Parts: sequence; C-alpha cells; structure tokens
Amino acid sequence: MRLSNFFSSLTLIFLSLTISLPTSAENKVKMNDNKISDVNISNLFNSAGIAKVTSSIVVSSVKTGKTLFQYNQNKPLMPASNLKLITSAAALALLKPEHRFKTVLYGDSYVSGGKLNGNLYLKGFGDPDLTSERLWHIVKKLKNTGIKEITGNLIADESFFDNKEIGEGWKVARYGDSVYSARISALSVNRNTVEVWLRSGEKRGSKAIVSLEPDNDFFKVDNHASTAGGYSRMIISRIPLPDGKNKIIVRGSIPLGSHSEVNRINLDNPALYTGYVLAKILQKEGIIIKGQVKKGITPLKAVELISTNSRTLSSIIYDLNKNSVNLIAEMLLKYLGATYRGIPGSSAKGSDVIKKEFFEKMVKVNTNNFKMFDGSGLSPLNRITTEHFVKVLNYMYKDFGVQSDYIASLPLAGADGTLRKRTKRTSGERKFRAKTGFINGVSCLSGYTFSKDGDPISFSIMMNNFSNMGSALSIQDNICTYLANNNLGN
Repeated sequence: MRLSNFFSSLTLIFLSLTISLPTSAENKVKMNDNKISDVNISNLFNSAGIAKVTSSIVVSSVKTGKTLFQYNQNKPLMPASNLKLITSAAALALLKPEHRFKTVLYGDSYVSGGKLNGNLYLKGFGDPDLTSERLWHIVKKLKNTGIKEITGNLIADESFFDNKEIGEGWKVARYGDSVYSARISALSVNRNTVEVWLRSGEKRGSKAIVSLEPDNDFFKVDNHASTAGGYSRMIISRIPLPDGKNKIIVRGSIPLGSHSEVNRINLDNPALYTGYVLAKILQKEGIIIKGQVKKGITPLKAVELISTNSRTLSSIIYDLNKNSVNLIAEMLLKYLGATYRGIPGSSAKGSDVIKKEFFEKMVKVNTNNFKMFDGSGLSPLNRITTEHFVKVLNYMYKDFGVQSDYIASLPLAGADGTLRKRTKRTSGERKFRAKTGFINGVSCLSGYTFSKDGDPISFSIMMNNFSNMGSALSIQDNICTYLANNNLGN
C-alpha cells in the first residue's frame, strides 16, 4: 500500500468512528507534508451519531523519529493510567533494571541471651514489593539469632516518604475501599490490601465465618453475615478507628456448604498495618513482644539486624504495566523524589525528578504542557500530550540498557494484562504492545507495533470527555490493527 493511501485510510479510521473535533487552522490533521482540507474534516466529524470528544493522536517511526501522523499533538490531556508509561520509563532509566528495594529490621541493641533489650524497628525504604511471605522470611532469620523476647515496642517506620497516603486530586469517596486506590507509604505490605474470606457456618441461620489473610490484629471485624440458602450476597465496608487501626464490617449471606469467597480491600494507615502483620508472625514464631505496635522513627544509633531485598525493578515494572498496579507507580514516584531530591520522598519531588532529570536531560523534550500530580494517573489533575508519550516511547526503544525490560512490561494485545480481551480473534491479536488508561471520561492507549514490512512504530492515542466507551476502544483497536497490517514503505 502506498504511504499516502495508508495515511488517508488512517485518517478516515481515526476521524470517522467516534470523534468530532474543531476545524481551526492550528488543529488541522497533518500527514507528513500533506494536509487534509477543513472541508473533509468537517464532513467526517459531522456525521450523524458522532460524539464530540477532546482527543489527540501521534504516530511515529521509531527508527527515524519522524512523525507520520499527528493531531492535537501538543494539547495537554488527562492520561489516566497511560501515565504509568512515564513513571516506569523514568524509574528504569534513572535507577536501572537491576535495582532492588530494601526493608530493614533495626534494634536498640543486638540480640543477647535470647532477648532484644529495647525496641525493634521495621523501617521501609519505599519497597513496593514487600509481602507477608518476605516478612516471614526475615522473622525466620531473626529467630536464628536465638531471640525469644523483645522487651520494648515494635516500631513501624515510614519516614522515608512523607505522610500523604492519598494522591493529590484522588476522588477517594468514589473509589471507596477498592484496591486500585490503595494508600501510599514507604512501609507497605501486600500492596496495602487485605483479603477478607467468608465461609458458611455449620447450619442455616448460623453466623458465617470471617477470616483475614494475612492474619493480624490491625483490624477489628464486625461480622453480621449469616449462613443461608440461595445466592451469596457479601457486602464489605471499612472505616478507620481513632487508634489508627481499621474496622471491617461484613454483611450479607453465604449458602450453606458453598465454597469460601474472598474479597480484597484497601486500608488506611498502611505502615501500622505492616507492623501488625509482622507482630503476628513474630508471635506465631514464639517471639514475645512486651510492648506495643506503634509508628515512629528509627534512631540513628539503632543497629541493623536483618534486611530483605525486593525482586529487581525490571520484575516490579512488569507487574506495574501488565496489570496497571497504581500503588507501585505511586511508590516509585516518591522513591525517585527521595533518591534525587532528599528524604522524605514526595509526589511533588518525584514529579520534579521526572520532569528535569528524565524528560529534560535524557529525553530532551519540552515540558511546558506536562503536569504530573501522581505516578499512576489516578488523579484527574494530570496533563500530558501525545507528543510527550511518543518521545518517551522512542527514547526507551533506542536505549539498549532498558529497551527489553520496558517493552516486555507492556500488555500484548489479545494475550495478557489489561489488553488480554482486546482484538482477540482478529487480525490485531498479538500485533501490538501498549499501556491502557481509563478513568471516568478518559480512555488512552500508547505503545508499539510493527508495520507489515517490519518497521517499528510508536503511537499514542488520548481521548477525554467522551460518552461512549465502546466507540473509544474501537477507534484505538482499529488504528493499531491497521498500523500492524499495512506497509509503511520507505
């Protein structure tokens, strides 16, 4: 297919499916040096049933950096989870794929005679990969010192980050207890969520049985669920308590003899929660804590007892982008802030690092239209352009040290991650890797594909203020499928 015909077809796909755009001179669609007339644009966008939407697109040759197609490329829009492409790219480029995060146990003294005299401190250094299994492992290592008793308190230290658990602009009331709005802390475990398990009692009318995973004393559980017939109706809510702990309220019913059901929810005060998870593990390993579980700061004179390291950053980025894990992005942003701008790490410091150290110094892109308030894209205050995305995508593709880690982290169309159901059993299946993005009224898709004749292509499609999600997804999938199944030529 000739290049001019290819982009004429691409224009028709992009402009005729769902979008009505302005036709002023500065907003004309560009295809290399050929311009589509305002009359044609107007005819395409004023078709019956076409919804008006603020949108932008850039298609670029990765090999040459030449822009092949663009529309509203400098218009700042809400990126939703496409912002994770920026956070993950900056983290890989600045920290390197082999980087690991640590979590450390300190003491007021070394273990002697089976006792730790004073406090035990669990300090988080922004490890987004800490799990209860890893806490078990460090307790096992601690137990090998012969410890039987801690005479003081167990102190949970989250001072490596600031104390803002919620991203700026987050619609907390709307998100509720959902895992995608997990609270942010330098000391976090299990992505700051807890599993609530419900199973039936021994007979109809008896109280259902509620348990938590991991086991801990951070939550007070009010169980109003019963064993009944029919369908399961499980309702879980959560509220913070004055002492810093949380209360979980379980209502509804579960059929007699049915399989156990599980729901995962977020929580407030994640550092204290992590401390209580560790305390329960210590208790189960026969180690007595004479004091209480509290939040605090590790003194400079404290001695290091045990540490645990995360998986590599490359592995963590894989989880971040494949499954769009917001908490990982938020912790990486604050970690960059702490590393490059000083402790405590904050979202503002991290955003400044990405803007100046990554965008301006490494990618060498203008940041006038770039506003970053969180790392995940959950905040509706974020603004970025499709040109920013494509510049970053091209930069990461050409950096041999991070290319494979970055590209492999992106969902593969019709196969895995957040793209596993899109373009399945079509000619677009397994033809592009891209990051999705969605919050209310926002849908974006940015990533890579190869043309039919083997040229690597980067693309970014951003849609804001649309009314039809199905149409928004169709236009994105159709453009990507079209790019992958046609020749670009030389």
